[in-house]
Amino acid sequence: MNVAQRYERIESYLSGQMLPEEAAAFRREMEADPGLEAEVALHRGIAEAVIEEEEVQDLEGKVGAILEKGRGEAAGLAARRRFLSRPLLRAAASAALLILAALAAYFYLSREDDSPEALFAGYVSYPESIYDAPTVRSAEGQTPEAAAQASRLDSLWKAADALYRQGRYREALGVLDETGRPENGPLPGNASRLHYYRGILQARAGQFAGAVSSFEQVAIEYNEDADWQRALALLRLEGRREEAVALLREISHSDTPQRGRALELLERLEECVEC
Repeated sequence: MNVAQRYERIESYLSGQMLPEEAAAFRREMEADPGLEAEVALHRGIAEAVIEEEEVQDLEGKVGAILEKGRGEAAGLAARRRFLSRPLLRAAASAALLILAALAAYFYLSREDDSPEALFAGYVSYPESIYDAPTVRSAEGQTPEAAAQASRLDSLWKAADALYRQGRYREALGVLDETGRPENGPLPGNASRLHYYRGILQARAGQFAGAVSSFEQVAIEYNEDADWQRALALLRLEGRREEAVALLREISHSDTPQRGRALELLERLEECVEC
């Protein structure tokens, strides 16, 4: 998710345009990500400032009407009328407020822009689904026992995926762990898939140490994506920045889709020595 998409989600949440389940998932993300929570608070503050300024303008009109009915306020009323008759002055005041809010947002976000949390949020992206149907074996040509095992696995993956889409990552993790039970498999070739998506769920639940461990166990098929996700998860763990940098360097020297992003992230990390 890039910065623009992140801001769109924040505005959608604050404006009440999210569906109830999406809003609930977003609140859980804020609980797990202090950086996101701070950005939401900042956006809310800016929106409230704009609303307050509009309310002040409305109040000015009401106060002006009351003053016109009063007596002995000629001098004050004249001054008030002069102000109210200058729309450009009011527009300038409104613009100034917005500029100040924008500047505050700029300096705040610039200060936080290269923190581990902000870098993670700027570069991480998650799959829309954890259900990878082609890797679930067909029951065709299998023994009844193997077919039943495949069916159980398929049901568990679908259940975990449904919870994942609702933002219930911890619950989805519990269901996914059931696929590793002896009676359910995992079937040959599914181990890396299990470790990879388990890492995704742990990262989304804020369990970054567990996510790193899961991504380390990915051996085939998902390995390139797992390395990238592991590097980002390492950034969220105190004292493991150098491990993240070392892994990003490996990715930057490999022929993978994440090579360019790894180079960019490395450059930003090197510019921010204290991150």
